[in-house]
Amino acid sequence: MKFGLAYAMIAKMLKCCVTPSVVTYTTLIDKFCQTGDINRSLEAFELMKRCNCAPNVYTYTVLVNGYCQTGTLEESVKLLNTMYDSGVSPNIFTYTILIKAYVKSGDLEHAFEILNDMVK
Repeated sequence: MKFGLAYAMIAKMLKCCVTPSVVTYTTLIDKFCQTGDINRSLEAFELMKRCNCAPNVYTYTVLVNGYCQTGTLEESVKLLNTMYDSGVSPNIFTYTILIKAYVKSGDLEHAFEILNDMVK
């Protein structure tokens, strides 16, 4: 993916008074995550918030998945807490991604903690 081109598209949209939607930002964030570039994903996430576009469950789930794929499970849990604080409830996909990542890492204790949070 041409990262500069993606940002240029967002900038052009903003310049033309076309507000990128949560879907636009989430798609961009997802593509960065798919390439393993969590830092660019976070930059796009911050841009999204600065532009007053509220992230939804899908946005957070994409980022949680990005963190899990890069092995930064602690950051994924911090993001889960940010979701709660923002009033966004995780869905079954969010929890499944986290549980699967903890099981894969051999950390069954945390996997069960996430499972218990899910069934509450």
